[in-house]
Amino acid sequence: DERFADNPLVCDGPRIRFYAGAPLTLPDGHKVGALCVFDTRPRCLDTAQEQMLLDLAELVVAELARNDAT
Repeated sequence: DERFADNPLVCDGPRIRFYAGAPLTLPDGHKVGALCVFDTRPRCLDTAQEQMLLDLAELVVAELARNDAT
């Protein structure tokens, strides 16, 4: 992706070659970040891996909401 070609994390250490992220959206609609994975070698996620990333993001949002309620 040309947008990140000059990013220090791509050009220098750790030389990221793969990135995937899932949004963290609270029940009220506020976006509070993303759950991200990266690697130093190129790769692609298959459908099951994409779903796992989304499922993990849902667990993070549930934990954030639970902590906010206490």
